[in-house]
Amino acid sequence: MIHENADAERMVRFTTVLSCVVFTIEIPSRPYRIPAGESAFSYGLAYTILSLTLGWWAFPWGPQRTWEALESNRTGRPILSESTS
Repeated sequence: MIHENADAERMVRFTTVLSCVVFTIEIPSRPYRIPAGESAFSYGLAYTILSLTLGWWAFPWGPQRTWEALESNRTGRPILSESTS
């Protein structure tokens, strides 16, 4: 079981989804270091806006992948380090 310290900084990535009729791609961001006690929402806002604007244009994966990106961009997708023991 992994215990997370709420007061520790964390490393996260955000996702941008781009779609055009027949293809959908997910582009991960660079790693962001979120200081302890700070929300990741403001860091991921640009990625969320891009996904909302350009992500849902292909069916069926565009809307599905866009929704997944919006959910994960609220808090960032954690990057697990190899030294988590």
